[in-house]
This record gives sequence, C-alpha cells and structure tokens, in this order.
Amino acid sequence: LGSGIGSLLQALKDGGILSIDVSLIVMFARVFRIGRLFRIVRKVHTLRMLFNTLVMSLPAMANVAAVLLLVYYVFSVVAVQLFGSVRYQVFINDAANFRTFASALRTLFQMASGDEWHAIMREGMVSSPYCTSVSEFQPGTIEYAWLLSRSGGDEYAEDCGSVISAIFFTFFYIFIVFVFMNLFIAVILENFASIYTTESSVVGEKQIKAFINTWMKFDKSGRGRITAKDLPHFVAALKAEAKV
Repeated sequence: LGSGIGSLLQALKDGGILSIDVSLIVMFARVFRIGRLFRIVRKVHTLRMLFNTLVMSLPAMANVAAVLLLVYYVFSVVAVQLFGSVRYQVFINDAANFRTFASALRTLFQMASGDEWHAIMREGMVSSPYCTSVSEFQPGTIEYAWLLSRSGGDEYAEDCGSVISAIFFTFFYIFIVFVFMNLFIAVILENFASIYTTESSVVGEKQIKAFINTWMKFDKSGRGRITAKDLPHFVAALKAEAKV
C-alpha cells in the first residue's frame, strides 16, 4: 500500500498534475512497508507468541512505569535539596548536576543507565580543601564579600558535598536497577508463560467457542445434557464447526 501510494504520487508529479514537492510524502508513504513484518508475525508461531506477550504486557508495564516515574520524582526532589549547591567538578558539571529539578531528573536517568554513576557519587562527597564555604572567611574581606554575593547573601552557604552521597546514590542505583528493572522482566515473563500455556494447549479458544456454539444447537433448553441418539450428530457438527 505504501509503495503504491508513493508510486502514484510520483507519477502525478512527473505528469505535471501535482505541482508540490511530493518527495517527503513519498518517503513517508513508503514507511508503511514496515507493515509487511506483521504478516510474518501472523504466520510464524513463535513470533506471534512474542508479539502477543508484548501486547498483553503493556498495561502492567505502564503501571510499573508510572510507579518508577514517581520514584524518580521523589529522588530528584531529595537530590536537589542535598546536592543542589555542590560545586562543578569533572562529572558534576553543566550537563549533569542537581541545581534544578529538571537537571536532577536528567542526571538520575543518566546514573540509572550506569554512566559514571559512581563518579558522580564520589564528587557528591567533595569536602574541604576542595570546596569552599562563606563561613571559612573573615567578614569584611574581599573573598567573603565575593562568596557572599555568589551565595545570595547566605553566610552559611557552601559548595561542599556530603557523605550522605554514598548512601543516597547507592540506594538509588540498587532500587532502580535491581528492583524496578527486574519488575519489568517479571511482568514480561509472567505474560509469556500465560501466552505459551494458551498457544500450546491442545484445546484452544477457537475450539472452546466451537464447542459452545455446537452444544447450544443440541441443548436449546440449557439442561446441560444431550441424548445418546444426538451424540454422533453432535460430534459431526462439532468437527464441521471447529474444522477439525
């Protein structure tokens, strides 16, 4: 379909019927070629099982993802409070810091991927003499005035870290990587086991529906039984209904 639409638009363009540039439209139409993959999914049993597992896992994975985002939100808020004033170094810099909620959230996503999370944790513990505090300088000096202006007038401000960094980020990494990632895997495995049981069952959903429809024809009153005389006719009709 995508190739046909693309060829048609290109032919109309070449024939002078369309005066607009259809190159992007043709490119977009040809993207629909990916639909051919779904034909393979329907024909190959194992691929169909994997695709059904993915579809059935989406609602549960959405719930886990929502809780995961809530956890990220809580950790980001706490990180801003604890490490928002830590000075820029090698790994805590303009791209990765905890000065604002957005940058903290972005940095935590980076750390959850394993990208230098231990280095950021280590720099979060920076202490004197590698950091400065307004209280270290005598009031009235140039250094004191400069640091005071940098801190917004807070005489107790400092850009040092804290030993809490080791506890905070270790707990965050374990909680995200070893708990929530395994939750996603558990959801997928549970749904795969359910799909495998259904697909490998001798009697599937189609056969059950065929049995119900055929039984209703012979047991119209809903007594839950049929006569022995009707049994051969029932079996024949069931084979025809289920196409066995």
